[in-house]
Amino acid sequence: MTGAPDELVLAEHRGPVLVLTFNRPAKLNAWTDELGVRAGVAGADFVEGVASHLDKRTPSFPSLPVRS
Repeated sequence: MTGAPDELVLAEHRGPVLVLTFNRPAKLNAWTDELGVRAGVAGADFVEGVASHLDKRTPSFPSLPVRS
């Protein structure tokens, strides 16, 4: 790979293909309890969004209040 450790994007030639990789510090890829809580809160909305798309229907997001 070409590029210094502080560059945002690293480039590598694999035959005729140029592979670009985002250079993220390892600490940004680490999983924490806080990330797990946020994913758990947004999880139901994500599942409903995917399910409604696959069922071709309007989504009903659990975390949103119902308008009157």
